[in-house]
Amino acid sequence: GGLKVSKKINLPVDHLIQEKTASEKVWLFLEQPTDTWSSMIFHGACNFIIFASVASPIIASADIGAEAILWLRGLDIFCTALFTVEIAVKIAVCPRLRLFCKSFYTAIDVAVVLAGWLTLALDSYNNVIVELIGNQVPILRLLKITRNSSDWKLLVLAIKNSMAPLAIPLYLMLLMVVFFGALLTWVDKTFADETNPAAFYSIPHGMWLVVCSVSTVGYGDVTPQTDQGKGVCSLAIMVGICYMAMPLAVVGDSFNNVWSKRNQIILQERLATCKPNMTPDDVWQLFQ
Repeated sequence: GGLKVSKKINLPVDHLIQEKTASEKVWLFLEQPTDTWSSMIFHGACNFIIFASVASPIIASADIGAEAILWLRGLDIFCTALFTVEIAVKIAVCPRLRLFCKSFYTAIDVAVVLAGWLTLALDSYNNVIVELIGNQVPILRLLKITRNSSDWKLLVLAIKNSMAPLAIPLYLMLLMVVFFGALLTWVDKTFADETNPAAFYSIPHGMWLVVCSVSTVGYGDVTPQTDQGKGVCSLAIMVGICYMAMPLAVVGDSFNNVWSKRNQIILQERLATCKPNMTPDDVWQLFQ
């Protein structure tokens, strides 16, 4: 047969790379902070506004005068309006709207906006439900800062991985609290006298002391009055000290495991949200 000669042909690859649209550029600027000056200034200003919005309702709850409260209310309206615009822009430019709507942080953003406007609109009604929602607004706003924090996501993953192993220590704590609570109540009532009256009037009352003692909080609002009750309480404290090492070790072990694999976990999370037709810059950002 004849000799086949192949020729190397260099084809331009520019047509294979899809240029980012304006909406994609806006989305990346909002969702993926970089080390550029514009990105650092913008996201730094966003974090400052979030902290200001957190401080506003907290300070307003104190006795600071009507004029100061009016200024803080104006600041709260301004921040809530900015958060509303933020989520509206994200919905408008989001390249994967379904995935965006399923995100936990989208739910946080929506909750921040709804709770903010609801509290402002119904503040004069003195409703306990509205007051409860208003009290949760600062913590919801603080959670917005964790959106772009990979370390926070690692902590959440570590806690999630600890849930199954923690079931056994939690059950053991329930046994401890019920056992020592019932025993302490019985001992204190049985050996009480006029000099040392019984300090516990029910098992739940005794369980309250056991929980405070085992957790090493020790409020001191109630204490056993008899020597026998003090002995039982001392035993519960010593058992509690040994017990507390177990759940702390479970959570610490889980966090160390996640932290040692943090680069792999962060990369996997970024790959899961990749879109097709990525540019070289997109691939580079995956490893930053």
